Amino acid sequence: GGSNTVLVGTEVSSIITAMAGERQMEWMTAASQPRLYSDLPWFSSEESAHVTEINFSSLIQGLQEGALSGVIAVLTDNVHWSTEESTLIKSYSDKILWSYVGLGNFVGAWRRLVSSVDALGRKDLMILRKKLDDDEGAKMLAAAQFGSLLCDGIGDMVHIEVKDQFSTSVNLAYDILQAAGMRRTKTEFISCPSCGRTLFDLEEVTAQIKEKTGHLKDVAIAVMGCIVNGPGEMADADFGYVGGAPDKISLYVGKEVVQKNIPELEATDALVELIKKHGKWINPQ
Repeated sequence: GGSNTVLVGTEVSSIITAMAGERQMEWMTAASQPRLYSDLPWFSSEESAHVTEINFSSLIQGLQEGALSGVIAVLTDNVHWSTEESTLIKSYSDKILWSYVGLGNFVGAWRRLVSSVDALGRKDLMILRKKLDDDEGAKMLAAAQFGSLLCDGIGDMVHIEVKDQFSTSVNLAYDILQAAGMRRTKTEFISCPSCGRTLFDLEEVTAQIKEKTGHLKDVAIAVMGCIVNGPGEMADADFGYVGGAPDKISLYVGKEVVQKNIPELEATDALVELIKKHGKWINPQ
């Protein structure tokens, strides 16, 4: 919570080479033993190598019997707790990693879960977790659900397992975090939908800019068809490429125009030079 980075995890059957660059797996669940990983080669930190993973009924039984200790991960489909259950949970002295895994209203259940934990005065971690088939519809639904929760401030980690797709699992988690404005691990492109005021071939120019700048990290580039709505629609982009007149381009840094009336044929190279000037350029590998 707070200013801490939202982590990325997945579940795999064996340790696999990390993603290139900054898209690395930070938490792995294997053989029911969650472990926190960082850097290369993979290694687990002592304080996180032993986390007991249980369901809600086992949590309550363990609390009644006094049989639980240390950090525990709870996969729950129950967000409506009795007074006795709430009292037992409140009394637990260590952290709980909560994940809602039930059916029905996923976002609503998560909000209920977070509200219930908060009402007990606990500061537990919330793990947005799902197992998916390698299906576009399922991935889009997970993105919508997780994105909604992240924009609410809910979620300390995105933990996704796309069946038999390790790379897809990790990239989907990072893509959701980037779309929600939580972490930026690849170039972000913002483009208007085009209209009658557009002063250049928006699709072609956007493709050219992506080809030249798609390898950058932590940079947002806006490609806007005209100066009427473009500067306002660029939101928080670092750099803007905006149609200023027929065959003429204006370049922006943030919301400030820094170069006007650049010939369109020279504008993409001018954008690259502008990015270099502001220290955001890295050479492609």
